[in-house]
Amino acid sequence: LAAGNAALYYYYYADISQPRELPYFEDFTADRAVEYRQISGSWAIEDDRLVQKNGNLADLIAVIPSLTLSPEQNYTFSANMTILEGPKGGGLLFNMQEERRLHPSHLVRLGRDGETDYLIYGYFDEERVFQFQGSMNPEGLGDEFRLGVKIENGTYSVLLNNEPVAEGVELYVKGGYLSPTSWNSVVAFDDISVVDPATQGSAIVDAGAVVVDEMAAEAAVVVVGEPASASAEEAVVVVGEPASALAEDAPVVVIGDAPVEGEAQPAEPVAEAQVEPAVEVAPVEEAVVVEEAAPAEDVVVAEEVVPAISSYAETFEGVTELSYPTLKGDWALQNGALAQTNAGEVDTVAILPDVTFEAGSSYDLKADMTMLDGFKGGGFYFNMQSAETIAGSHMLRFGLREDGSEYLIYGSFDDVGGFAVQGLVEPIGAYESQVQLTVQVRGDVYNVLQNDQVLLEGVPLVYSGGRLGLTSWNTAVEFDNVEVISR
Repeated sequence: LAAGNAALYYYYYADISQPRELPYFEDFTADRAVEYRQISGSWAIEDDRLVQKNGNLADLIAVIPSLTLSPEQNYTFSANMTILEGPKGGGLLFNMQEERRLHPSHLVRLGRDGETDYLIYGYFDEERVFQFQGSMNPEGLGDEFRLGVKIENGTYSVLLNNEPVAEGVELYVKGGYLSPTSWNSVVAFDDISVVDPATQGSAIVDAGAVVVDEMAAEAAVVVVGEPASASAEEAVVVVGEPASALAEDAPVVVIGDAPVEGEAQPAEPVAEAQVEPAVEVAPVEEAVVVEEAAPAEDVVVAEEVVPAISSYAETFEGVTELSYPTLKGDWALQNGALAQTNAGEVDTVAILPDVTFEAGSSYDLKADMTMLDGFKGGGFYFNMQSAETIAGSHMLRFGLREDGSEYLIYGSFDDVGGFAVQGLVEPIGAYESQVQLTVQVRGDVYNVLQNDQVLLEGVPLVYSGGRLGLTSWNTAVEFDNVEVISR
């Protein structure tokens, strides 16, 4: 039996531990298990493709095994992607400095906001904050596409369907590991390739490209067909729109409200290893810093809102039917409170019913929160421009760092769902599991109170008017005594 098990291990897994060299190509047709190192997500080989099957979580990772690139290595990394479910969130992580965690690394991925496709690229810094480097809106992009990056001489280019859509983007980190990634989507990856463009030709592979096996799989030659006819237009950078992550002066952008400042992480399938980072990490002073939010005169206003409600109060006592529209999370009435019970979800949404404010309105939103499990990540959405998405809204919430200390983060989700950080502050003392949070909107600014003590004052608004909501981040939390007062 032991000999049989050893033979099975050798057949399915032995080559994972063998260092790989370029060129690398994988079409998932061999009779193998999932060799990729599954750091987060639910990965499986189905129909000769690597499929990430969890459509509810962001920044999921399956690292190419035993392939580590030196900081001096030029390469092209690309893959075919098919969106099976969700907002078209398929992408690539490259120059990962540690094999078993997201940051620091570079990211390029697609996404969809409403009817608009977008492509965003940048990097996660040492605190896992996503630093925006650029974006574009591809025209006529279907659910099948090929995405790639070409790294050369300290910069990278972004390739979409064989065409460069961004060039000469500065690298923040060099060398390291590679991974396909998904963002709130079910995505199938195929024909993943990594080659040295100087000696091994292009890594771009059209769907259905032929791979010729010469001598050994390690020497695979990728036969490239005609480039995709629908080339993406030049990257468009929108300037002067304070709500948008595309603005040149955009502050720190966090995709999917990623953790910051050493934030505690949910348990992962593989224990985090202490891996020495690849060298040549960019100096800290080169990182994007948080800038002052947009001036009040540029505040984006909600359109076609109903007249402001004068007041709202809910204690949930005796309530038997949930009236809050929910967009994400597992919400239920329990213990005389409204609870979000899934401690593994991020950016959950429960919208206050029948509460909408006109642009320029002043009001207070207050609630008591009891953290049941997770990382103390309870908070609010406010001035939501739509009741169907968190894109175009303000958010503030508490959180927990790896060292056990607490913080409050605040900012806004832009029109494509990137989170622009306005700031991060320490709470007023440790609050154990219970805390009261209040946001006071006053015209074109807002204040934040913790247990009726002022925590922030005069924070500029990016959006004005709209809906209100409750949220949690990797936390099961109960909300009670929810109150809205028009001022």
